[in-house]
Amino acid sequence: MYKRVEDSTIESTQFISLVNSLLPRLEGLILMGVGLYVLLKH
Repeated sequence: MYKRVEDSTIESTQFISLVNSLLPRLEGLILMGVGLYVLLKH
C-alpha cells in the first residue's frame, strides 16, 4: 500500500515536470496562432 502511494507521487512529480517543460512551447504556439489569426482577419 505504502509503495503504491510512493509510486503515484513519483508519477505525479514526473507529470508536473513534463507539463512545466511543455508549457513555454504551448504558450508560444498559442501566441503564434493568435498572431496569425489577427493577421488573416484584417
